[in-house]
Amino acid sequence: MSREIKTWSQLRKIKVLDKGLVGYDIKTVGDFLEVGEFEQPHGRTEFLDLDLYKVLALIKSQRVVLDIDFDFELDVNEASVLVDWLDKLNTFFKLRGIACKPIKCNMVVNLGLVQGVEPCDLSGCEMVDLLKLTFLMKDDVGCEDKYNYYFDYLNRDSRSVEGMFIDFLKSPYWYEDYITCLYSDMLSVLLEKYRGRLACGKPVRRIVDVLEDELLNLERLSSKRVAR
Repeated sequence: MSREIKTWSQLRKIKVLDKGLVGYDIKTVGDFLEVGEFEQPHGRTEFLDLDLYKVLALIKSQRVVLDIDFDFELDVNEASVLVDWLDKLNTFFKLRGIACKPIKCNMVVNLGLVQGVEPCDLSGCEMVDLLKLTFLMKDDVGCEDKYNYYFDYLNRDSRSVEGMFIDFLKSPYWYEDYITCLYSDMLSVLLEKYRGRLACGKPVRRIVDVLEDELLNLERLSSKRVAR
């Protein structure tokens, strides 16, 4: 029966039998999510498996008992966060014509014992340390402009696939919004770097303009959702 639940509306109506550690009177999953200030993603009727995984993880952590048993295991790949984030960036750069090549992700898999693995090849069960992302962009005269983004070596949570997934679970965002947040943050980093290169006389005006436009678009979308 639990596999028949596909929409946010259906999920929010599930009744709570025991509120566990929650200090408020909750009668449904919707009440539980409102207590945690988790709102339904705007404009989305159905939830993703990763959204459901997050809901069930939150419920389990608070020892809440539902009147329905989710008696199946979700096939969730922790590496999806990294893969979907890079796909969103690559798609944008390609569509806007500023990518020379796809982003290169340098990482250490299982303490370096596994070589030549791409993010899309990860099962999510590996120990993965992220080293850097290499962006190969096209400047105003069509030449390749290279920028390396280095992950924080001193903070393993921010440079491991497992850490990224746990951060999603702890964040106030549902999956697609979380990926958009990572995407926006990286565009902001790139914009700062390329503004600096432009100020030094590098021919990267088009890259700067594209990044500025996209960040403005994201800001407008965010403002519209808040207003509604």
